Amino acid sequence: MRRASSQAVCQCNANAIMGNSKYPGPVCKVLKDLLEIDPGTNCRSTSPTPGPVTGGHGVAGMAVADAKARYLSHARYVSYAMQGKSLLPGDHSSWLGGAFLRMYLDHKLDDDTVKKAGEEIGASKTFEQLQKDTNDHLQLAVDRHGHMLNRKEIADEARRYLKARKDRGGIAFRGALNPVIGGVGGVDVDAEATTSSESQLVASVVLDYEIDVIFSDIYDFKNRRTGEYDRYRKHLADLLRRNEFRKFEEAYRTEVQPVGSWHKTHLDNAALFASFMYALENRGWTPGGLPWRVTIRMRGKLHNKTAIKPAHARPSAHGTK
Repeated sequence: MRRASSQAVCQCNANAIMGNSKYPGPVCKVLKDLLEIDPGTNCRSTSPTPGPVTGGHGVAGMAVADAKARYLSHARYVSYAMQGKSLLPGDHSSWLGGAFLRMYLDHKLDDDTVKKAGEEIGASKTFEQLQKDTNDHLQLAVDRHGHMLNRKEIADEARRYLKARKDRGGIAFRGALNPVIGGVGGVDVDAEATTSSESQLVASVVLDYEIDVIFSDIYDFKNRRTGEYDRYRKHLADLLRRNEFRKFEEAYRTEVQPVGSWHKTHLDNAALFASFMYALENRGWTPGGLPWRVTIRMRGKLHNKTAIKPAHARPSAHGTK
């Protein structure tokens, strides 16, 4: 993945973006009013609300430790806002976006979250197509070899195909899963396939099989970017590295203003927040990339048309064959 290339962030008043109100972070009406979910407890009970944080010139003299706590707090609030946004009618973002962001911030895998990611991957259109393409490749191998593949051969062929596909053009999950998964960094297949049934039809032998596909990745913010996106995130990182906190906040807040405000870049809020996190990661204020992996069952059906030998032709009336 090299993740979070496109984290979904709700658009809120810029004064809430950096904590210049009693409700810091872009949680806004998504959590506070519409869903009545408290971002500190992630439930309907409330936690103490932070008091106002001075902005403007006061930020310039802020201690490094205070800046670190301030910006990590913003990131955590965004994680809850992402989940709240995913629950709104008409929104198609994944609830897992916020959960993965918090796993990254805590640098600790949550088994239930990873399991849910596997379930979403398995139900996605991308995985459905990948399953079909893998089965098509295995069928070509059966046709080429002229015999049905055994369990190890099925796993080996699937592994070669999936790894070649990742190396050639990548395996990326789009749509709702993009903020969570994006392009996976690694793919593998368990040693042997499971064959569930084999049946013989008139002209072929049919084999149903299952293989366990293992996707692995590192959730971080060092994904490869170019152009304006890369220039902007490196600008934020440089300001943070030099402890220019006022300029850092201005550069970020100006871009996440509500629609209609003046911007210096053409980046959407997804890229802007990823750039914010990139700066924190490069400053060493986050624990860094979090490796994770998930196993998903892939199913298919193979036909071996050469397994059934055609019956010998009967001699003709003249004794010819």
